[in-house]
Amino acid sequence: MKIAVIYGSPRKGITYECVKIVKQELLNCGDVEFEEIFLPQDAPCFCKGCFSCFLEGESICPAATYIQPFVATLEEADGSI
Repeated sequence: MKIAVIYGSPRKGITYECVKIVKQELLNCGDVEFEEIFLPQDAPCFCKGCFSCFLEGESICPAATYIQPFVATLEEADGSI
C-alpha cells in the first residue's frame, strides 16, 4: 500500500509527531510505503491563478516542474495524510 503524506509546514512539531504515530500504526497493519512531501521547500512556487493549465494544458503551468511530481504521487497513492 502507498500512502502520500503532505506536510504544510517544514517544522517538525506536533503535527509531525502525530503523523509518526499514524504511520507506525499503518506499518503494524502490513506492508506500507510512505511518500512524504514537505511544503514549502518541496514546492517553492505556488499557483498564481493564471489559468494556463486550464486554457493550454497542465504542462504549460509555470509551476509544472514542482506540481506534476505531487500529482503523480497522489495518483499512485492508495491513501493520503
